[in-house]
Amino acid sequence: MRMIRIKMIPDRLSAFVGAAFCFVFLASTLATEPSTAEEKKGPDNSESAIQLSIGELMNEPRAFIDRYVELVGVVGDVCPMMGCWADLSESGGEQTIRFKVPDGQLVFTAAMRDSEVRIEGFFREHVLDEKQARSWLQHLADEKGESFSPDSHSGPLSFFQIEGDEAELLNSIYSLKKS
Repeated sequence: MRMIRIKMIPDRLSAFVGAAFCFVFLASTLATEPSTAEEKKGPDNSESAIQLSIGELMNEPRAFIDRYVELVGVVGDVCPMMGCWADLSESGGEQTIRFKVPDGQLVFTAAMRDSEVRIEGFFREHVLDEKQARSWLQHLADEKGESFSPDSHSGPLSFFQIEGDEAELLNSIYSLKKS
């Protein structure tokens, strides 16, 4: 059996047509990508941020667990130790949600109380057994220099918080600094 070899010699026209096709394909792909300011993506670009009010989030919290959310709130209580969390509420609202950042990533200070902030992160539910709950409540009391009696709590405990590292103070002279 005889083998026949075919040798391809690219001519300039074929190379030009191939390059033009690649350029048109790339340009059309980029042109169809959403680029509106309203659509924000999570850190892995897999999910758009859901824009909510704190009231909407807390009225149906389980509907948003593990979803990437964006909301605007007013800074209330902050972590007195490292500034790694801030409790947020709607202006004049009673419902609050904690926004937690990795230690040292952003720093919330007491001076930022009553400042409006826009945050992004994943909405999480944490379910603790009785031992974990007592430990966590002790930690919270220690942060504030308050006393806590482990016997004052029994049973499991669950809480919600938003975990992220994106925040912007909207109407404040202060700034959130990444350390």
